Amino acid sequence: MSQQFAPSQFVLLTGPIFLSSVLNWCLFGILVTQIYIYQISFPKDRWPLKLLVYSLLVIDTAQTFFFTDYAWQVLVAGWGNPQVLLGFTWSSCTIPIVDGLVSIIAQLFFAWRIWMFRKYFKPAAWVSVIISLVSLMQGLSAIVNGIRYFFVTDISQIAKFNSGVIVWLAGSFACDLIIAVAMIIILLRVRTKSFSENTLSLVTSLIVHVVETGTATVVTACLELILFLTMPTNLLHLIPGVILSKVYSNAVLANLNGRLRHNRWGDANVTTTSPGTGRTVDISRLRNQTEYESDMTMHKSVVGIDLSHTDYKSRGPDSPV
Repeated sequence: MSQQFAPSQFVLLTGPIFLSSVLNWCLFGILVTQIYIYQISFPKDRWPLKLLVYSLLVIDTAQTFFFTDYAWQVLVAGWGNPQVLLGFTWSSCTIPIVDGLVSIIAQLFFAWRIWMFRKYFKPAAWVSVIISLVSLMQGLSAIVNGIRYFFVTDISQIAKFNSGVIVWLAGSFACDLIIAVAMIIILLRVRTKSFSENTLSLVTSLIVHVVETGTATVVTACLELILFLTMPTNLLHLIPGVILSKVYSNAVLANLNGRLRHNRWGDANVTTTSPGTGRTVDISRLRNQTEYESDMTMHKSVVGIDLSHTDYKSRGPDSPV
């Protein structure tokens, strides 16, 4: 990269840093809000889930301050010195490392959710294994590239790392796409099973939810890959790259907090009037034990989480969920 910058070059180098910092803080605020909702809604969740949630919080909090430090060094401390755009700071090198670490955590979480469906869809086990392997490949590639950036003194030298970056970004995009497609196929397959109307409604809402959260991660990873390959001389690819970890974390929390909406399927009390006695009868309480247990198993498999906070084991088939 030439050391003489045209005004248009400045815009495409400093502008993405500013926008990335703003979007990064916005998504961090959304993540904190989601974690607050999780904490007050599911205080009795098992410790592995809590470890997952608070690990994401710690990692993304660190990433937010790391990138803010980079933006400060370039846009504030380095104001009037174009040379700051030619090098790396230690904080900028953490971007691919954090992206790789968070993407592995998030993608393995979704791989586990897909694994939960193996009883209803046999290929789900193999799909979850493939997702795990691709996730580890792209995540480790991102981490290795981030470490290599620490030893680069000039931004023009990163061209020799292109193959590793492509493996990272293409692998991340492929893994997210597999997750989204697999979840939709599995849920559509499950929807054809003979379950209660409430469970079918749950599956339908989950399909919409998967499309929404899956699209966010797929589009972000795809956009970063396209911008990196087509515009290597500017920093536009930095915008999706910086927020990618926040998109993954928010997707995980959205799925965990989605249980608030999904659990309402069991609260609907469908009633009718008994012709013999004239009394109001709750139809949902007339389901037999087999159907009730089938729906409970299906519900936990669809949501992909043991809903321990509702203490299903202490309730009978005649108790409202």
